[in-house]
Amino acid sequence: MDFALFVALNGVLLLRPDDLFPELAGFRMYLVTIAACVLAAAPRLVEALRPSALLDRPVTACVLGFVAAGALSHAARGFFGVAVDFLGDFGKVGLYYLLLTAVVDSRERLRAFLGWLVVMVGVLAGLGLLQFYEVVDIPAMRPIEDRREVDPETGELVLFAQLRSFGLFNDPNDLCLILVAGTVAAAYRAASAGSWAAATPWLVPAGAFLYSIMLTKSRGGLLGLMVAVASYLLARYGWRRAVPLAAVVLPAAVVLFAGRQTDFSSSNGAGDTANQRFQFWSEGFQLLRTSAAGPQTPLTGVGPGEFVEHIRHVAHNSFVHAFVETGLIGGTLFAGAFALAALGVYLAPAGTPGRNPPDGLRFFRPFVFAQVVGFSAGIFSLSRCYVVPTYLILGLATAYLGLAVPNPPAWFRVTPKLGVRLAAFGVVAFIGLYLLTRVLVRY
Repeated sequence: MDFALFVALNGVLLLRPDDLFPELAGFRMYLVTIAACVLAAAPRLVEALRPSALLDRPVTACVLGFVAAGALSHAARGFFGVAVDFLGDFGKVGLYYLLLTAVVDSRERLRAFLGWLVVMVGVLAGLGLLQFYEVVDIPAMRPIEDRREVDPETGELVLFAQLRSFGLFNDPNDLCLILVAGTVAAAYRAASAGSWAAATPWLVPAGAFLYSIMLTKSRGGLLGLMVAVASYLLARYGWRRAVPLAAVVLPAAVVLFAGRQTDFSSSNGAGDTANQRFQFWSEGFQLLRTSAAGPQTPLTGVGPGEFVEHIRHVAHNSFVHAFVETGLIGGTLFAGAFALAALGVYLAPAGTPGRNPPDGLRFFRPFVFAQVVGFSAGIFSLSRCYVVPTYLILGLATAYLGLAVPNPPAWFRVTPKLGVRLAAFGVVAFIGLYLLTRVLVRY
């Protein structure tokens, strides 16, 4: 029952039926579904929140710490009411993450959940494609057609349309990110199907997702896809075999998606969209250094929501956004959650005897690694610190690690030594992002 309710909760969160059918808004489907899910999964949630369990799950500790860091950022500036409101809003996302890690507690459920994810992404992509080709007419999903950029070959302004869907994925970049996640999930289900006949129902949506990624024209999303492919090859074959394979596969992807999506340069100057994003990064770091956002320190940041309030744009980089809004404390925890998830999954087979994952989970490992690293690359050009899809990916990694490495090695447990290493990582990440911004930005 708890798993069925959790699948329903994902349907409500990802598909947002009340966006398509406003008459459903009065039913408050999200609150009803998550309340039922919490009640059904209460014993598992209590178990997951035990101190000893949290010590074995450093990614969960980072996620919960990031929730607290966002509230601390507001409280440190004297805005206690805003801090409480933030806990109420973002706490629901943290609760979703905890539900995922508690409910998806077996190989069968993990496999089934990925299948349902493919179905949900299929609905998003399918409706988006129907709108793109004018089979249906849903005003909120009409392709964005007012984007103009200079064609590097002709020097002329080019008008292009971008595929989008509805709800959380009304933006082409967000749609592209979930399409990448759906592609990896479909690839896993196809690869583990056991026969071509059984794999075909998963290969078809994977192909449709790749075509939809092309229509989004999202550079950040394509970067996430390419990094996901490279990450899969690394985790599956090791770097010696992955490098020559990537040297063949990635250039082929560049040719396939040739055009705006593969132009990552900022050579067009201050008017180029890539360079504009670098400017937002730079303005964010400047905001952190000044008192424009009110009393704040680099440790606690300017507060969630303040980036848009003062810069009038998001950072277009989740890691920069997290460091600016929640300071070194929150930024370290946010970046650390992805770093620990990726490192833990990558090193899962290398544990001591008794810690190696079962064969079925070992086969699943490169797909999880691709999800985490690919999504990390995707949000490097998008600000998605506080939304459900981000914690869906982190939750998948945590669920996998809970099954594959139930007794984690000492280095992967929450200890003072890990805390010191995480703090050092946060400082290095912050300095690295700052220096990268200084190198890339053009005014």
